[in-house]
Amino acid sequence: MRGVVRASAIVVLVALSGSCALTTPEDPGYRESLHPCADVPPASVASLVGSAAPMSGGQHAPDPDHPRDFLSQHCGWDNASPAGWGELAWTRLDVDVALALKDTGAPDVELARAGSDGKSRDRFLTPAPADQRLGAVTLQCNRVIDGQRIVIVYFRQANAEVTVHFRGRGENLDGTPTSPPPPEDLERAVHAIAQHLHQELGPPR
Repeated sequence: MRGVVRASAIVVLVALSGSCALTTPEDPGYRESLHPCADVPPASVASLVGSAAPMSGGQHAPDPDHPRDFLSQHCGWDNASPAGWGELAWTRLDVDVALALKDTGAPDVELARAGSDGKSRDRFLTPAPADQRLGAVTLQCNRVIDGQRIVIVYFRQANAEVTVHFRGRGENLDGTPTSPPPPEDLERAVHAIAQHLHQELGPPR
């Protein structure tokens, strides 16, 4: 009889633990992505690349064969004649928004955290100053790499990862100096887009 009682108690405990697992609250986060081609203000785009319509954009849907994947949206803007950059010039702005999701469609904060951990190991990205931080992690870059001015702001909030990436280069045929926007102005404009998207995301829910 004692063995029967003990076995019954084990069954009850297993049932209770299974019930608790089913009712564990999900991490707050996001299930619907922003759309950069529509959500980035045209004035913000113009401040970086001049007058330019979106040149590329698309969505990557999660792979049904993978229980954890990203729903991502991308948009890019090109300008081959930006003011001040010179006769041989080119500027490009890319904005990417990625949501880490489980196969149930629930936010996957752990997967997004792995993404931000990887970004943190990028030698060109450094943590943003305290007054420019957005979300849980904010990384940035503003430097010349291979002759291009590169300005990046990346942030993660819950299961959302947002990257704003500007590139620009230019020269004159006769070698005279060009007059592109100052690096600090470019950085300010990129941060403004990232901050706008952060506000559009709103708090995790």
